[in-house]
Amino acid sequence: MNADKKRLPSLESRIALFWLHRLGIVTLVLGVVFLITYSMQTFSPELTWLLPWLKLGTGFAVSLALLWLGEKLTGQDTQKWFGQALTAGGWSLAYFTTYAAHYVQSVNVIESLPLETALLTLVAGGALYSALKARSELMAIYSITLAAGTILLNGPGLYSDISFLIIAIAASILGNTQAWRRLFAFALAACYIGHFYCSFSITPSYSEHLILTAFLSAIWFVFALGIGFCLSVPVGARNTATALACVNAMMLALGLALTNEQSVEHLHQIIFVVFGLLYLATSHWLKGREQSQLSTVHALLGLSFINAAKLMHYSGLTLLTIDVVQIALLAIVAIRYDLKAFRYTAVALSIAFLLFWTGGASSHQAQMVIGIHAIQYFRVAALAAGVFAILALLHLRTEGKNFYFNFYYFVSNIVAVLAVSNIDDMSWRAFALALFALTNYLCGLRTKDDYYVDMAFLHLAICATQVVFSCTHWLTLPIALTAVAFYSGYIYSRRLPVLEKSHLVDLFQSLLGFAGSFTLTTLILAKAPSDYCSTQLALEAIVLLTVGLSIKDSFLRQSGLVVLALLSGKLLFFDLAHHNTFERILSFIAAGIIFLLASYLYSRFSGSFDGLNEDLAQDVNAEPVAGSEDGSKNYSDISGNVAVN
Repeated sequence: MNADKKRLPSLESRIALFWLHRLGIVTLVLGVVFLITYSMQTFSPELTWLLPWLKLGTGFAVSLALLWLGEKLTGQDTQKWFGQALTAGGWSLAYFTTYAAHYVQSVNVIESLPLETALLTLVAGGALYSALKARSELMAIYSITLAAGTILLNGPGLYSDISFLIIAIAASILGNTQAWRRLFAFALAACYIGHFYCSFSITPSYSEHLILTAFLSAIWFVFALGIGFCLSVPVGARNTATALACVNAMMLALGLALTNEQSVEHLHQIIFVVFGLLYLATSHWLKGREQSQLSTVHALLGLSFINAAKLMHYSGLTLLTIDVVQIALLAIVAIRYDLKAFRYTAVALSIAFLLFWTGGASSHQAQMVIGIHAIQYFRVAALAAGVFAILALLHLRTEGKNFYFNFYYFVSNIVAVLAVSNIDDMSWRAFALALFALTNYLCGLRTKDDYYVDMAFLHLAICATQVVFSCTHWLTLPIALTAVAFYSGYIYSRRLPVLEKSHLVDLFQSLLGFAGSFTLTTLILAKAPSDYCSTQLALEAIVLLTVGLSIKDSFLRQSGLVVLALLSGKLLFFDLAHHNTFERILSFIAAGIIFLLASYLYSRFSGSFDGLNEDLAQDVNAEPVAGSEDGSKNYSDISGNVAVN
């Protein structure tokens, strides 16, 4: 270790130098405070009148002595830290002595409240001047902490908030002009703790509720001005200023929310709206001064206050409808002026809307209209789904595909699913979900964007659950339309070149075809009359084969063959046992015709999709099949049968 390196003070030195003088100042100030508030019994009228003046005089004498000694020691470099502590203790004692002259009953010698307020302001101004002169943030914190503590020692009182308001004003001026963020934090904590202590320790009347609300609002306003309209915020202090702004807003909201008096709720709503507008105005002002972080935070706080007022005034479907309109306005303004706070608030309100709507729609079953439960919720959901879809489109056109587009499009699809859940019949519900899935899938095909296909998978999965678990309650028309929708999407998607399709598109295309075949076949088995079920299965198979052969689609051809296999099993294991009815006889005849027709179609069109003609032409030069007796040329065709040329 270098000899000239400054040695760290020992534990003994730190205790003696840094803590004993602080403890001494606090003890001395508290002792004088206890003396001032001490009740003495006197038997002489003259002493009864003189005693309060003696107590107050003692308090002012000690405070002046501390101020004089502190000012003297501050001028000495080696004793500067000690003198600043004495000065802070002197101003805090002077502040409490002035406070006690009006608010403490035993030493009440000042009856005029305006005069008392003026004197308190004068003392606070003196403390402010001393701190500015000494350029000591620690001295200012010390003075404010001691002043607040001595006031609280006197017990809760309604008008004690005047003192805390004055402290807030002094701290805001100091913190603003000197960029003392720690002073802001200490003063903010002291003033709100003092206010809550005074508020919750008494049972105020209506008029006193108004007074407490006024003081709370004034304290908030002072700190909001000090933090929001600061002359300059260094880069390193912006996070601290942001945190203080949030804490200040939170304390105001907490104080207003904890007031259980219903008679002042309307006043609280007005306060939330007015202060929210003030935050928005401050945000606009800060943005012009290139304080983007504070501007965003103030805008978020302003929007939060306005939404709190909305929650206090509206409820139910009215609230949800207003939410939808507000989300649209916030998002549009955010796009137009690139306001981050508006974007964040719109996203937060969208999530809240989704949660509240889900709970309300699931628990509220209103009168059913046109097959829809909770028709009021259905209308709101339809409006919300449309608004969110439009917002997604706006973000896509103005900013391209980004988080906000993905978010609003996802919420739009979720709200649409929840709206469909209010449809009473599961068959129509499945048809609506099939249309949603098909719409998203077609959007994905047109834009070549797999995000739409992801949403289509969501709708298809929910639709599949509706189809599978409601087979016994199907209605023929909606399920038939569902099958048509699946087949239409499958056939349309085949028109795209294979190279332009992603793996998700290929997978969804296959699922559409499978879903269409499964739905149609299950519908026939579930709803067709038992005597004509086989005939309808045969017709389904021949249609699938015909379409599959004409458009050269292997999946449809294979689906037709699967239905034919199902038909064969039904004929063998079920219809054969009940063959003595005319309808079953017709089923056997029709099935036989269908089998023959299917075979003919394969022989007629197979060459167009698998190159049979070329294979047969190549087989002309093949070797004769072993075992032919007449020496003629026998060849094997692709079906494995022996053909004689």
